[in-house]
Amino acid sequence: MEKLKSVLFLTILIAIFFNTSLEATPVRWDVNGHYYDVIDVSINWDDANTAAESSTFLGMKGHLATITSADENQFIINMLGATDTFHRSWIGGFQASGSSEPNGGWSWVTGEPFIYSNWDTNEPNNYGGGNENALEFVWGTTWNDNNKNWNEQENFIYSYVVEYEGSTSTTTTTITTTTTTTSTTTTTISCANKSPEIAGVSPTKGTYGDEVTISGTDFCDEEGVVVFKRLGKEIEAIDISSWKDDEIVVLMPWGCKAGINKIKVATAYENESNQIPFKFLKPIPHLTGLSIQTGAIGSEVVISGDGFGEEDYGSVIMFGDTEVDFYEWGTDSITVDVPDMFVGKKGRTVSVRVMTRYGTSNSKKFKVLRGQ
Repeated sequence: MEKLKSVLFLTILIAIFFNTSLEATPVRWDVNGHYYDVIDVSINWDDANTAAESSTFLGMKGHLATITSADENQFIINMLGATDTFHRSWIGGFQASGSSEPNGGWSWVTGEPFIYSNWDTNEPNNYGGGNENALEFVWGTTWNDNNKNWNEQENFIYSYVVEYEGSTSTTTTTITTTTTTTSTTTTTISCANKSPEIAGVSPTKGTYGDEVTISGTDFCDEEGVVVFKRLGKEIEAIDISSWKDDEIVVLMPWGCKAGINKIKVATAYENESNQIPFKFLKPIPHLTGLSIQTGAIGSEVVISGDGFGEEDYGSVIMFGDTEVDFYEWGTDSITVDVPDMFVGKKGRTVSVRVMTRYGTSNSKKFKVLRGQ
Protein backbone atom coordinates (compact mmCIF):
# COMPACT_ATOMS: atom_id res chain seq x y z
CA MET A 1 0.00 0.00 0.00
CA GLU A 2 2.84 2.43 0.86
CA LYS A 3 4.46 1.70 -2.50
CA LEU A 4 1.14 2.39 -4.26
CA LYS A 5 0.79 5.72 -2.41
CA SER A 6 4.34 6.70 -3.46
CA VAL A 7 3.63 5.94 -7.11
CA LEU A 8 0.37 7.90 -6.98
CA PHE A 9 2.07 10.89 -5.33
CA LEU A 10 4.86 10.85 -7.95
CA THR A 11 2.27 10.72 -10.74
CA ILE A 12 0.46 13.76 -9.31
CA LEU A 13 3.71 15.72 -9.01
CA ILE A 14 4.72 14.89 -12.60
CA ALA A 15 1.35 16.12 -13.82
CA ILE A 16 1.75 19.34 -11.84
CA PHE A 17 5.31 19.94 -13.12
CA PHE A 18 4.30 19.44 -16.75
CA ASN A 19 1.34 21.76 -16.27
CA THR A 20 3.67 24.38 -14.82
CA SER A 21 6.22 24.20 -17.61
CA LEU A 22 3.80 24.00 -20.53
CA GLU A 23 0.88 26.25 -19.57
CA ALA A 24 1.98 28.69 -16.90
CA THR A 25 3.06 32.18 -17.90
CA PRO A 26 4.78 33.85 -14.94
CA VAL A 27 4.52 37.63 -14.62
CA ARG A 28 7.53 39.79 -13.69
CA TRP A 29 7.47 42.33 -10.85
CA ASP A 30 9.98 45.06 -11.74
CA VAL A 31 10.56 46.04 -8.10
CA ASN A 32 12.45 42.84 -7.26
CA GLY A 33 12.84 41.19 -10.68
CA HIS A 34 11.00 38.08 -9.49
CA TYR A 35 8.32 36.26 -11.49
CA TYR A 36 4.99 35.04 -10.09
CA ASP A 37 2.38 32.57 -11.28
CA VAL A 38 -0.73 30.77 -10.05
CA ILE A 39 -0.95 27.02 -10.66
CA ASP A 40 -4.59 25.94 -10.81
CA VAL A 41 -4.73 22.56 -9.08
CA SER A 42 -6.34 21.16 -5.93
CA ILE A 43 -3.43 20.20 -3.69
CA ASN A 44 -2.34 20.17 -0.04
CA TRP A 45 0.30 22.59 1.25
CA ASP A 46 3.20 20.11 1.55
CA ASP A 47 2.72 18.85 -2.01
CA ALA A 48 2.37 22.42 -3.30
CA ASN A 49 5.60 23.36 -1.50
CA THR A 50 7.44 20.40 -3.06
CA ALA A 51 6.06 21.15 -6.52
CA ALA A 52 6.95 24.84 -6.30
CA GLU A 53 10.53 24.12 -5.17
CA SER A 54 10.96 21.71 -8.09
CA SER A 55 9.79 24.28 -10.65
CA THR A 56 12.08 26.49 -12.73
CA PHE A 57 11.50 29.40 -15.11
CA LEU A 58 14.16 31.12 -17.25
CA GLY A 59 16.85 29.54 -15.09
CA MET A 60 15.27 30.75 -11.83
CA LYS A 61 14.22 28.44 -9.01
CA GLY A 62 10.67 28.45 -7.74
CA HIS A 63 9.18 28.39 -4.25
CA LEU A 64 5.79 29.14 -2.74
CA ALA A 65 5.37 32.91 -2.83
CA THR A 66 6.74 34.87 0.13
CA ILE A 67 5.01 38.23 0.50
CA THR A 68 7.01 40.80 2.44
CA SER A 69 5.22 44.06 1.64
CA ALA A 70 1.80 45.49 0.85
CA ASP A 71 3.07 46.42 -2.62
CA GLU A 72 4.08 42.83 -3.34
CA ASN A 73 0.73 41.55 -2.05
CA GLN A 74 -1.14 44.01 -4.27
CA PHE A 75 1.04 43.18 -7.28
CA ILE A 76 0.12 39.51 -7.02
CA ILE A 77 -3.56 40.37 -6.69
CA ASN A 78 -3.50 42.79 -9.65
CA MET A 79 -1.32 40.79 -11.99
CA LEU A 80 -2.74 37.32 -11.48
CA GLY A 81 -6.43 37.97 -10.89
CA ALA A 82 -7.63 37.72 -7.31
CA THR A 83 -11.38 37.35 -7.46
CA ASP A 84 -11.55 33.94 -9.17
CA THR A 85 -8.11 32.35 -9.01
CA PHE A 86 -7.26 33.29 -5.44
CA HIS A 87 -10.25 31.84 -3.62
CA ARG A 88 -8.18 29.51 -1.42
CA SER A 89 -4.63 29.59 -2.83
CA TRP A 90 -1.55 28.41 -0.92
CA ILE A 91 1.43 30.74 -0.37
CA GLY A 92 4.75 30.13 1.37
CA GLY A 93 3.93 30.88 5.00
CA PHE A 94 3.87 28.20 7.69
CA GLN A 95 3.76 27.91 11.47
CA ALA A 96 6.55 25.96 13.12
CA SER A 97 5.54 22.95 15.22
CA GLY A 98 5.08 23.74 18.90
CA SER A 99 4.58 27.47 18.36
CA SER A 100 2.11 29.40 20.51
CA GLU A 101 -1.34 29.57 18.93
CA PRO A 102 -2.53 31.26 16.90
CA ASN A 103 0.06 33.99 16.19
CA GLY A 104 3.38 32.49 17.20
CA GLY A 105 6.12 31.06 15.01
CA TRP A 106 4.94 32.08 11.54
CA SER A 107 7.76 31.91 8.97
CA TRP A 108 8.40 32.05 5.23
CA VAL A 109 9.79 29.03 3.37
CA THR A 110 12.78 31.13 2.25
CA GLY A 111 13.69 32.19 5.79
CA GLU A 112 12.84 35.85 5.15
CA PRO A 113 11.57 37.75 8.22
CA PHE A 114 7.80 37.40 8.71
CA ILE A 115 7.23 41.12 9.29
CA TYR A 116 4.48 42.10 6.84
CA SER A 117 1.10 40.35 7.09
CA ASN A 118 -2.34 40.78 5.57
CA TRP A 119 -4.55 38.59 7.76
CA ASP A 120 -8.30 38.53 7.22
CA THR A 121 -10.52 39.74 10.09
CA ASN A 122 -9.98 37.66 13.25
CA GLU A 123 -7.19 35.65 11.62
CA PRO A 124 -5.12 33.68 12.38
CA ASN A 125 -7.42 31.82 14.75
CA ASN A 126 -6.43 28.11 14.62
CA TYR A 127 -10.15 27.52 14.07
CA GLY A 128 -11.72 24.73 16.10
CA GLY A 129 -8.48 24.03 17.90
CA GLY A 130 -7.25 22.33 14.74
CA ASN A 131 -3.78 22.22 13.31
CA GLU A 132 -4.02 25.33 11.11
CA ASN A 133 -0.35 25.88 10.38
CA ALA A 134 -0.20 26.87 6.69
CA LEU A 135 -0.93 30.16 4.93
CA GLU A 136 -3.46 30.74 2.15
CA PHE A 137 -5.16 33.58 0.30
CA VAL A 138 -8.84 33.62 1.22
CA TRP A 139 -11.61 35.54 -0.60
CA GLY A 140 -9.05 36.88 -3.03
CA THR A 141 -7.03 39.50 -1.14
CA THR A 142 -6.41 38.61 2.51
CA TRP A 143 -4.78 35.72 4.38
CA ASN A 144 -6.04 32.84 6.47
CA ASP A 145 -4.38 30.10 8.51
CA ASN A 146 -5.45 26.64 7.37
CA ASN A 147 -4.70 22.96 7.80
CA LYS A 148 -1.93 21.79 5.47
CA ASN A 149 -4.14 18.93 4.29
CA TRP A 150 -7.21 21.10 3.67
CA ASN A 151 -7.73 20.01 0.07
CA GLU A 152 -8.52 16.52 1.37
CA GLN A 153 -11.49 17.91 3.27
CA GLU A 154 -14.85 19.34 2.20
CA ASN A 155 -13.67 22.77 0.95
CA PHE A 156 -10.86 22.37 -1.59
CA ILE A 157 -7.78 24.51 -2.10
CA TYR A 158 -7.95 25.63 -5.73
CA SER A 159 -4.39 26.71 -6.51
CA TYR A 160 -0.97 27.78 -5.24
CA VAL A 161 1.27 30.78 -5.99
CA VAL A 162 4.84 30.22 -7.20
CA GLU A 163 7.57 32.86 -7.00
CA TYR A 164 10.70 32.51 -9.15
CA GLU A 165 14.01 34.12 -8.23
CA GLY A 166 17.75 33.52 -8.29
CA SER A 167 19.44 31.05 -10.62
CA THR A 168 19.60 27.27 -10.91
CA SER A 169 23.29 27.43 -11.86
CA THR A 170 26.43 29.08 -10.46
CA THR A 171 28.40 28.75 -13.71
CA THR A 172 30.15 31.98 -14.75
CA THR A 173 30.68 32.68 -18.43
CA THR A 174 33.53 35.00 -19.48
CA ILE A 175 33.19 36.73 -22.84
CA THR A 176 36.39 37.89 -24.56
CA THR A 177 36.06 40.67 -27.14
CA THR A 178 38.52 41.16 -29.99
CA THR A 179 38.57 43.88 -32.62
CA THR A 180 38.67 42.84 -36.26
CA THR A 181 38.52 45.10 -39.29
CA THR A 182 35.99 43.77 -41.79
CA SER A 183 33.86 45.11 -44.56
CA THR A 184 30.38 46.20 -43.54
CA THR A 185 27.63 43.74 -44.42
CA THR A 186 23.96 44.19 -43.61
CA THR A 187 22.18 40.97 -42.67
CA THR A 188 18.40 40.86 -42.48
CA ILE A 189 16.92 38.20 -40.21
CA SER A 190 13.52 37.08 -41.42
CA CYS A 191 10.64 37.91 -39.11
CA ALA A 192 9.69 34.26 -39.41
CA ASN A 193 12.63 33.42 -37.16
CA LYS A 194 11.84 35.98 -34.45
CA SER A 195 9.68 35.71 -31.34
CA PRO A 196 7.39 38.71 -30.75
CA GLU A 197 7.74 40.64 -27.49
CA ILE A 198 4.94 42.67 -25.90
CA ALA A 199 6.30 45.74 -24.10
CA GLY A 200 3.04 47.34 -23.00
CA VAL A 201 -0.68 47.78 -23.55
CA SER A 202 -2.84 50.91 -23.45
CA PRO A 203 -5.22 51.24 -21.76
CA THR A 204 -4.70 48.53 -19.15
CA LYS A 205 -8.41 47.91 -18.65
CA GLY A 206 -11.56 48.19 -20.70
CA THR A 207 -14.68 46.47 -21.95
CA TYR A 208 -16.20 45.04 -25.12
CA GLY A 209 -15.60 47.20 -28.19
CA ASP A 210 -12.92 49.38 -26.58
CA GLU A 211 -9.78 50.06 -28.63
CA VAL A 212 -6.62 48.47 -27.22
CA THR A 213 -3.10 49.34 -28.43
CA ILE A 214 -0.38 46.71 -27.98
CA SER A 215 3.20 47.94 -28.34
CA GLY A 216 6.33 45.84 -28.69
CA THR A 217 8.71 44.33 -31.22
CA ASP A 218 8.77 41.68 -33.95
CA PHE A 219 5.02 41.42 -34.46
CA CYS A 220 5.89 41.31 -38.22
CA ASP A 221 4.01 43.27 -40.86
CA GLU A 222 1.72 40.39 -41.80
CA GLU A 223 -1.42 40.16 -39.68
CA GLY A 224 -1.42 37.46 -37.01
CA VAL A 225 -3.63 36.72 -34.03
CA VAL A 226 -4.30 38.49 -30.71
CA VAL A 227 -5.80 36.41 -27.91
CA PHE A 228 -7.31 37.38 -24.54
CA LYS A 229 -7.02 34.53 -22.01
CA ARG A 230 -8.41 34.01 -18.51
CA LEU A 231 -8.73 30.82 -16.46
CA GLY A 232 -8.07 28.60 -19.47
CA LYS A 233 -10.55 30.34 -21.80
CA GLU A 234 -9.10 32.03 -24.88
CA ILE A 235 -11.00 34.61 -26.95
CA GLU A 236 -9.54 35.83 -30.24
CA ALA A 237 -9.80 39.51 -31.17
CA ILE A 238 -11.68 39.50 -34.47
CA ASP A 239 -11.60 43.25 -35.17
CA ILE A 240 -7.99 44.31 -35.86
CA SER A 241 -7.75 48.02 -36.73
CA SER A 242 -4.05 47.99 -37.64
CA TRP A 243 -1.08 45.63 -37.49
CA LYS A 244 2.52 46.83 -37.66
CA ASP A 245 5.82 45.30 -36.61
CA ASP A 246 5.92 47.38 -33.42
CA GLU A 247 2.23 48.14 -32.75
CA ILE A 248 -1.14 46.40 -32.98
CA VAL A 249 -4.55 48.03 -32.48
CA VAL A 250 -7.55 45.77 -31.81
CA LEU A 251 -11.06 46.07 -30.43
CA MET A 252 -11.91 44.15 -27.26
CA PRO A 253 -13.77 40.98 -28.30
CA TRP A 254 -17.07 39.73 -26.92
CA GLY A 255 -17.01 36.72 -24.61
CA CYS A 256 -13.95 37.46 -22.44
CA LYS A 257 -14.19 36.49 -18.80
CA ALA A 258 -14.45 39.47 -16.45
CA GLY A 259 -11.27 40.17 -14.47
CA ILE A 260 -7.56 39.98 -15.26
CA ASN A 261 -6.99 38.49 -18.72
CA LYS A 262 -3.61 37.85 -20.32
CA ILE A 263 -2.99 39.23 -23.81
CA LYS A 264 -0.90 37.11 -26.17
CA VAL A 265 0.23 37.79 -29.76
CA ALA A 266 0.91 35.07 -32.32
CA THR A 267 2.54 36.16 -35.58
CA ALA A 268 1.56 34.98 -39.04
CA TYR A 269 4.51 32.58 -38.67
CA GLU A 270 2.95 31.09 -35.49
CA ASN A 271 5.60 32.50 -33.16
CA GLU A 272 4.03 33.40 -29.81
CA SER A 273 4.82 36.35 -27.54
CA ASN A 274 5.03 36.77 -23.81
CA GLN A 275 1.73 37.56 -22.07
CA ILE A 276 0.73 40.81 -20.40
CA PRO A 277 -2.24 41.49 -18.09
CA PHE A 278 -5.37 43.40 -19.08
CA LYS A 279 -8.47 43.88 -16.92
CA PHE A 280 -11.73 43.14 -18.74
CA LEU A 281 -14.73 44.99 -17.30
CA LYS A 282 -18.23 43.57 -17.61
CA PRO A 283 -20.23 45.35 -20.36
CA ILE A 284 -23.54 45.57 -18.52
CA PRO A 285 -26.37 46.28 -21.01
CA HIS A 286 -28.22 49.59 -20.68
CA LEU A 287 -31.54 50.62 -22.25
CA THR A 288 -32.04 54.19 -23.45
CA GLY A 289 -35.39 53.91 -25.21
CA LEU A 290 -38.04 52.03 -27.19
CA SER A 291 -39.18 53.03 -30.69
CA ILE A 292 -42.80 52.83 -29.46
CA GLN A 293 -44.12 52.65 -25.91
CA THR A 294 -47.51 51.13 -26.78
CA GLY A 295 -48.33 48.47 -29.34
CA ALA A 296 -50.38 45.41 -30.16
CA ILE A 297 -49.12 41.84 -30.06
CA GLY A 298 -46.93 41.33 -33.14
CA SER A 299 -45.92 44.99 -33.43
CA GLU A 300 -42.28 45.74 -34.25
CA VAL A 301 -40.25 47.40 -31.48
CA VAL A 302 -36.68 48.67 -31.74
CA ILE A 303 -34.85 48.62 -28.40
CA SER A 304 -32.05 51.20 -28.19
CA GLY A 305 -29.15 51.28 -25.76
CA ASP A 306 -25.56 50.12 -25.38
CA GLY A 307 -23.58 47.18 -24.08
CA PHE A 308 -25.77 44.62 -25.87
CA GLY A 309 -22.68 43.02 -27.38
CA GLU A 310 -23.02 40.07 -29.71
CA GLU A 311 -25.94 37.68 -29.77
CA ASP A 312 -25.07 34.36 -28.12
CA TYR A 313 -26.51 31.67 -25.85
CA GLY A 314 -26.76 34.14 -22.96
CA SER A 315 -28.70 36.80 -24.87
CA VAL A 316 -32.39 37.11 -23.97
CA ILE A 317 -35.07 39.81 -24.37
CA MET A 318 -37.89 39.83 -21.82
CA PHE A 319 -41.30 41.51 -22.01
CA GLY A 320 -42.41 41.03 -18.42
CA ASP A 321 -41.93 37.31 -17.79
CA THR A 322 -42.22 36.40 -21.49
CA GLU A 323 -39.10 35.72 -23.56
CA VAL A 324 -39.11 37.42 -26.96
CA ASP A 325 -37.82 36.18 -30.31
CA PHE A 326 -35.61 38.83 -31.92
CA TYR A 327 -34.60 39.04 -35.57
CA GLU A 328 -32.02 41.83 -35.53
CA TRP A 329 -29.35 42.12 -32.82
CA GLY A 330 -26.76 44.90 -32.71
CA THR A 331 -24.46 46.32 -30.06
CA ASP A 332 -26.72 49.36 -29.63
CA SER A 333 -30.12 48.26 -31.01
CA ILE A 334 -32.30 45.15 -31.08
CA THR A 335 -35.43 44.62 -33.17
CA VAL A 336 -38.20 42.39 -31.82
CA ASP A 337 -41.92 41.72 -32.20
CA VAL A 338 -44.24 42.14 -29.22
CA PRO A 339 -44.78 38.58 -27.98
CA ASP A 340 -48.09 36.80 -27.57
CA MET A 341 -49.34 37.00 -23.98
CA PHE A 342 -52.53 37.41 -21.99
CA VAL A 343 -53.80 40.98 -22.35
CA GLY A 344 -56.91 42.52 -20.75
CA LYS A 345 -59.31 44.93 -22.40
CA LYS A 346 -57.32 47.93 -21.19
CA GLY A 347 -53.99 46.46 -22.19
CA ARG A 348 -51.10 45.21 -20.10
CA THR A 349 -48.02 47.16 -19.01
CA VAL A 350 -44.79 45.15 -18.80
CA SER A 351 -41.11 45.85 -18.16
CA VAL A 352 -38.75 45.35 -21.11
CA ARG A 353 -35.24 44.11 -20.23
CA VAL A 354 -32.16 42.89 -22.07
CA MET A 355 -30.15 40.05 -20.54
CA THR A 356 -26.65 39.03 -21.69
CA ARG A 357 -23.97 36.72 -20.31
CA TYR A 358 -22.65 39.72 -18.35
CA GLY A 359 -25.80 40.93 -16.64
CA THR A 360 -29.31 42.37 -16.88
CA SER A 361 -30.14 45.88 -18.05
CA ASN A 362 -32.39 48.51 -16.57
CA SER A 363 -36.01 48.26 -17.72
CA LYS A 364 -38.38 50.35 -19.85
CA LYS A 365 -42.17 50.25 -19.59
CA PHE A 366 -44.23 49.06 -22.56
CA LYS A 367 -48.02 48.77 -22.83
CA VAL A 368 -49.16 45.69 -24.74
CA LEU A 369 -52.54 45.94 -26.51
CA ARG A 370 -54.69 43.15 -27.83
CA GLY A 371 -54.02 42.20 -31.42
CA GLN A 372 -56.41 43.36 -34.12
